[in-house]
Amino acid sequence: HGVRRQRQMCIRDRAYSAQWTELGQQEKVLADYWRERLGALAPAQALPWSLQPSPTQRDGNANPVGRFISRTLPSSLAQQVWDAASRDACTPFQWLLASWCILLGHYSQQTDIRVGTLFSTRVSRPQVREQALGYFQNLVILRLDLNDKTTFPQVRDAVRSAVSDGLQHRGLPMDELLKMLPERESPRPRFSTLVPLLDGNTPESFLGCPLERSQSSEYAGAAVDFSFFFIGHQHTPRLAIEFNSQLYRGEDLEHVFDHYQQVLEQCLHQAEQDWRHYRLVGSEHYRSMTRAWQMIASAPPKTERLHCAFDRQANSTPEQLALVWYHGDRRVPVSYRQLSAQADAIAGFVASQPAGDEPIALVCGWQPLAVAAMLGIQRAGRAYLPIDPAYPRSRIDHM
Repeated sequence: HGVRRQRQMCIRDRAYSAQWTELGQQEKVLADYWRERLGALAPAQALPWSLQPSPTQRDGNANPVGRFISRTLPSSLAQQVWDAASRDACTPFQWLLASWCILLGHYSQQTDIRVGTLFSTRVSRPQVREQALGYFQNLVILRLDLNDKTTFPQVRDAVRSAVSDGLQHRGLPMDELLKMLPERESPRPRFSTLVPLLDGNTPESFLGCPLERSQSSEYAGAAVDFSFFFIGHQHTPRLAIEFNSQLYRGEDLEHVFDHYQQVLEQCLHQAEQDWRHYRLVGSEHYRSMTRAWQMIASAPPKTERLHCAFDRQANSTPEQLALVWYHGDRRVPVSYRQLSAQADAIAGFVASQPAGDEPIALVCGWQPLAVAAMLGIQRAGRAYLPIDPAYPRSRIDHM
């Protein structure tokens, strides 16, 4: 009996050892895949309405204050999306995610789109699944290159392929993966938005907020800076946004719902059109804006000089965001105080030069220093002539 028991223990130990070896090999394959996909990624850009973070927020020492807003998706539009997804042989989530990636392409003006989503990691074997307790969800980053994807069907197929790859490689926990990737200078994540799908058929509320109407609620904190939820419901599907209120304002993000619905309509009815030509506002709104711009162009309003208007704004809100410059994948925010200080230094240099009436040649690429130079030259009472350094040398000398 003792020999038989020892033999059984040896067989069991060998089985456990084989399982651990198999798990280790799988983890290496998954790590290699995600390192290739995400290792060289720079931090993702924030949405256009992001506020300038304070020093404590940049250092990650501040606790983010989360807010939540939601809106019902029109039932007729939702039904069209569900029918289109069935006709295109994809899930409604993949169809909605493809249209969201198009909206992100408009917001960022880039074709390298990265979104995070949540996949279940529960194993498929019933005997193991029944004994496992806990929240088996893993964050997966989907990366899409829309550079050569011009129509919605092409974007949809790319999303379907990315979701399929993500499902096949979802087993490696994201916190373990981030330890294997190169260190980053910025605390920002490698994806711009988190886009999960929630089943809304049973609960009557989400994060403590009733789902009857659009509203906001403050609670402990936002897991990421921006999350866009699809809340599936048989009769009233909803869209929801959870965001860090220290980086975004709810009134700004309300426009995201309007823009997204416009994109959905065009994905349904203008699928073969280049998605870069999609409009984020309705036809009537577009016409009214066009008329307003034409009126301004024909009769520009009388106002103070540019540098005077800038000085007034800089004195009233010195820490507010004045401009944002994208240097490759790096986002460089500049406050009014910083820009004003640079303009002051340039104005002092110009004033120290011999006086004259001729414009000052400004040979500079498009960067924050060019804007500071324009303001500084005006502060010194002079005019500037912008010259692109990429011009031919003879053209620069002539100007």
